[in-house]
Amino acid sequence: MLRPLDSLCLVVNRPDANLTFAAEFAGEEIKRLSGIRPAVVNPVEAQRFKFAIVFAQLPKDRVQDEDSYELASSDASVTITSPSIRGLLYGIGRFLRISSLKDGCLEIPA
Repeated sequence: MLRPLDSLCLVVNRPDANLTFAAEFAGEEIKRLSGIRPAVVNPVEAQRFKFAIVFAQLPKDRVQDEDSYELASSDASVTITSPSIRGLLYGIGRFLRISSLKDGCLEIPA
């Protein structure tokens, strides 16, 4: 799935310092790799964009390892979920390693 970076946003699914930090970090990494920095927005603002990378936090009692993360994708988004900031950062790293950035687009594996 190939998505133009200018139609992509980074979504913090609820007000939270760790989620915002993770989204800002992902934006800086995408900019470092592509020269384009996606906007960090809330869920309402995300409706203006064609594709979103969503950052969400799991309750710590739902997982055994606080540093674990989940990547889930659909036609309109990729969601990176973890109970901890460290897990979110691991998830961002994994997502960027399995995705390709080229010609102003993000290629997301199916």
